[in-house]
Amino acid sequence: MYGVAAEANSVLQRLGLPKRPAYLISIKLPSDPRLHVDGDIVGSLAVFRTGIKYSQFLAGHDAVVQQVTLLDKALRDIFSDVLVLRFDEYLYETWAADKAEDWQEDPATCEAFLTWLCRQETLHWAALTRSGILPNSG
Repeated sequence: MYGVAAEANSVLQRLGLPKRPAYLISIKLPSDPRLHVDGDIVGSLAVFRTGIKYSQFLAGHDAVVQQVTLLDKALRDIFSDVLVLRFDEYLYETWAADKAEDWQEDPATCEAFLTWLCRQETLHWAALTRSGILPNSG
């Protein structure tokens, strides 16, 4: 499993969805219908998940690397004008462990998450899109 974070309002706009407090969404990729991402759009952050184990991606398993490559391309194509970051699920769980359950609803906490994420070892995260401004990775 790996996560992709993006600014919620931009994702909703790109998908043509009205603003609501929360969405559960699933995106199937036209290039390979077996590949999909499921996501939560809550408050200021959209987080998508896959069944891919990030550790297998890091280990270089060919099938997993190919799946991640396809997903990355599809998400870049879909959200070309939105800041999208791919990250290891461990980072997300580490961040969320001591946060309130509804932390995604607070824009300041979401910004803090993205800033924190960008300060982590780059082996565990990557920017998928060039658009947007990355938080200060200091």
